[in-house]
Amino acid sequence: MMVLVIVLTVALLILIAVAIVKLNSQKSERDKYYTAAGNIIKEEYLNYCLTNDINSDNKADAPNGQKIMIYIKTLNRKQKAQFVFDPEKGVNIGRDSEKNNIFINEASVSMNHCKIFSDNMKVYICDLNSSNGTVLKRGLFGNYLLEGGSSCELMSGDRVCIGSNVFKITLFYYDMVTM
Repeated sequence: MMVLVIVLTVALLILIAVAIVKLNSQKSERDKYYTAAGNIIKEEYLNYCLTNDINSDNKADAPNGQKIMIYIKTLNRKQKAQFVFDPEKGVNIGRDSEKNNIFINEASVSMNHCKIFSDNMKVYICDLNSSNGTVLKRGLFGNYLLEGGSSCELMSGDRVCIGSNVFKITLFYYDMVTM
């Protein structure tokens, strides 16, 4: 009887250990895009350090504080993709695979369809005179058709429809002090 109790205890401890390891090894979606944002910021710091010598007379400011970042996730059933971008650098979306950060190979999508960018810590989407426009969905009743160069501020939870593709937008602040 005592042997059975010991065996069951050991088996239970092994199951608990396996569960803990499995939970620790699975990063949440949020952890993944924060890690990607950290990598982007670290690359920006490295590029800054490489181009701005400590003793140089350049007056460029090093990146600091908090930085707004954008996480874009496709909601299409066929193709799942996730992207993290620094909107200060701009995010181009369209059918031209060489000029766009997000390439959509679809006839209803213009070569240079739309652009996401930031201005004064706000993030915007601008239609680039695309043939079919860009649809912004916000909540249950907020559907906006952007066309002819019009733009709109993006918010977390917005959905952007380009052709048959739907992208969920998540805006977040990355604290550069934690790097």
